[in-house]
Amino acid sequence: MLRVKDWEETESQIWHAGAWLFALVGFVFAGMGIAGLLALNKAPLPGWSMVGTQVLVGLCAFAGFALLAYVLSLRIWPAVIHHAEPETLPDVVNEPVPQEGSVVHSRLTHELVDSGQGWEFRPSAALWRNDKRFLAGFGIPFLLAFSGVLTWSFHEHVKNWYFAAALAILLTSYLGGSAIAIFVMILGSSYRRLSKLTIPVDQNDLELDSAIFPDRVSADLTTGLTWILTGALDRRKLLIPVQSLVAVQLCPWHHRVGSGETTLAVQGLIVIERIEGSGYERLPILVTGDFVGAARLMRRLSEVLRVPYLFGADAAGWKAEISRAQSRPPLKSGGSQS
Repeated sequence: MLRVKDWEETESQIWHAGAWLFALVGFVFAGMGIAGLLALNKAPLPGWSMVGTQVLVGLCAFAGFALLAYVLSLRIWPAVIHHAEPETLPDVVNEPVPQEGSVVHSRLTHELVDSGQGWEFRPSAALWRNDKRFLAGFGIPFLLAFSGVLTWSFHEHVKNWYFAAALAILLTSYLGGSAIAIFVMILGSSYRRLSKLTIPVDQNDLELDSAIFPDRVSADLTTGLTWILTGALDRRKLLIPVQSLVAVQLCPWHHRVGSGETTLAVQGLIVIERIEGSGYERLPILVTGDFVGAARLMRRLSEVLRVPYLFGADAAGWKAEISRAQSRPPLKSGGSQS
């Protein structure tokens, strides 16, 4: 059994892969906004249309400069993280573990909480709560506005406001309500598939609760729809002896599903030693597009578990991962979510 007792630490910059894309979008939006404002000064529009157009191009310019300021701040004040020296456990592979069904969330999906009986690395309660608030804040006004537009349109044909309103509400509930309900189910299922790691205070076995992706060969349509709409059908609860823990790791992941667009993410893992010293097993517990948040969260987890923190999401790590991704087959199922 190998458990590192003492290790040297160093400091690395958390690399923001894809920051160039933010800069490019910022330049485009800022340029469009400035060009629009200059054009309006030369050829003003009549009445309220001038005010509305000015507001739109002004917001476009503001968004562009905000993105540029964000990218500039990353270069001036880069986020750094303390971690184990690269020479620590050099035989542990420093690349992600591709998992079918993985969903990359743009925000941090997990939190590390002291439950009083130990620690819990669990899905963030605030993440789902804030999403439900956003859906309610967007969905209700949208449905009301859509009903109003339909009522006005129907009134031209039926010539009765009450009947037109009833038809509009019925159609809106059926179409808009169903679409929002399905979206809420898909959103909720992606959270229910997140992993949970329980760390007892008495240093007994840890428990990793994770979703089991259904077999694509034997799965039928009902199984697939259940996975998409309601979450995991089965879960695996794995007991991990604390003595087998070796390290906590964060790897960059050039995530791609099918022929779709690529997504840049980081994957958090715990590293354990296999039985009878036959190498290491790396268990994914986190996938997110929040590079800084994930790096700091996994650092805290390593401190709680008292094991080395193997950090690979620096500039060199991202360069190596993007090179590896050129020959890695894409996942068959999964995606990204804001």
